[in-house]
Amino acid sequence: MKRKNTFWVKFSRKPLPLKCPFIVLLSLLLVGGFACQKHPARQEEVVLQVGSQTVTLKEFRNLYELDPGFPGYRKGPEGLLEYAEKIADQALAEKLAEQNGLLEVDNFKRHLNYERNQEIIHAFYRCAVARKVQVSEAELRIAFRKSAVKLRVKNLFAWDKSEADRLYRSLESGVPFDTLASQVNAIQRRDIGSADLGEVSWGELEPALEEAVYRLQPGTFSSPVPSRWGYHILLVTGRSEQKILTEDEFCLRKKQLFRKVKRRKEEIAAAAYLKHYLDPFQIRVKSAAFRKIVSLLKISGEGRKNRNIFSSPILTNTKIAQLRSQLQSELDQPFMTSTCAVWSTGDFLQKVSELPPEHRPALRSLNKFKNDIGVVIRDEFLLKEARRRGFDTAYSVDSLQHRIAGKLSYDYYFRKIFQSFKPQQKVVDFFMNKLPAAEMQQVAEQFGILPGMTRLEDYRYYHAARKLHEWLLAKFPAVKIRVNHPLFSSEAKKINWNNPLRMFVTRR
Repeated sequence: MKRKNTFWVKFSRKPLPLKCPFIVLLSLLLVGGFACQKHPARQEEVVLQVGSQTVTLKEFRNLYELDPGFPGYRKGPEGLLEYAEKIADQALAEKLAEQNGLLEVDNFKRHLNYERNQEIIHAFYRCAVARKVQVSEAELRIAFRKSAVKLRVKNLFAWDKSEADRLYRSLESGVPFDTLASQVNAIQRRDIGSADLGEVSWGELEPALEEAVYRLQPGTFSSPVPSRWGYHILLVTGRSEQKILTEDEFCLRKKQLFRKVKRRKEEIAAAAYLKHYLDPFQIRVKSAAFRKIVSLLKISGEGRKNRNIFSSPILTNTKIAQLRSQLQSELDQPFMTSTCAVWSTGDFLQKVSELPPEHRPALRSLNKFKNDIGVVIRDEFLLKEARRRGFDTAYSVDSLQHRIAGKLSYDYYFRKIFQSFKPQQKVVDFFMNKLPAAEMQQVAEQFGILPGMTRLEDYRYYHAARKLHEWLLAKFPAVKIRVNHPLFSSEAKKINWNNPLRMFVTRR
């Protein structure tokens, strides 16, 4: 019989432990390839070289495909080249941080340890799941037939469930879809905002989004559908089907279909593996302890409607110290129980304090906080198993150290430049719509306001990154940076630049 003062880590009415946060690990599963790698990989084509450090095409793809901030405001080879420059900047930032002694600071060490632990988990997970996935000829032919049906789709994006529900109610009351999309885009990042996705076919959207749109008739819209970005309301505006399919077409698209089918099967296998591995531990979080922490942190069910890249509420060291003080008499009480481990409330707060602030449970909504706690617990169990199997010595883990240090160093210097970057008044007036229409284009060209920049924050973010790039190059004039331009041009042709939600699924 279930005890009434506990609930499963999924935090739903039905006991399905840890299933909800698995999507985070699924997206990271794709990073670094799928081989059980304990030795250096074979020599591959190099797209970028910074001093003695090289980046292969495979490594470059792994970096840009799952970066939620990619692409920026340039498309084609220029967009890829700009992203490569960011990777080079990270290498230079690491070099500068080492000179300045930043890598020895506790906060940097905490970040490095966290990222290394994550890679240990991913190395283990790739071997436990992805290598076992096989794709048959019959499955490819089924996918080929499905891909003959094409839909024209529009997407209305919301960060949180409450915001998505509000938009859905507005649609039901008769507010036009495009009107709501325009309103949403005025306050959200453009790269994952509301948009016309154009014509899509099977395998070009995340499975949950695809399942929703293929159930819709033209002219109808879905209820909110969750994805790794947030929530989507999808409108189908048209449908067509290719009646005659030829063997030549199948052969031409076979490799592309293989990648799509394999990725789908890996996602299903990942969900099954998590359930199979974690269910026997009977992981539960005590409802009373959870509710007390939520109450003290004043987390509500309503999410934040405005997003700023540095303003999302986080569980700071100060807040953790306040929780310890307020829960002094309850620190020894159970917070999480399982068949092999029990965490007290004090244990939970200690484990959270050892994480980098941005990787601690987020406070922006109740559901997000629940899911993030599930991720913390899940990762603890998976890390222990990965270490038991020896994945902490995998080659991919050791080779990641420079990349992690570079990213952390880059973020440190970028934050300083971003916070001090003050746009010209004409740029502010441009985004506040205070300029005469005749001046808009001239100001945009003069100050580098690129198409797609809908907010002043977009402009600041982009140009702060360019300013950091120039500053780092000036710091290390002797470091040679070489790029493979033909390879960038070839790679850019394989990317669907017009639809961010399916940008990379049709490539290669």
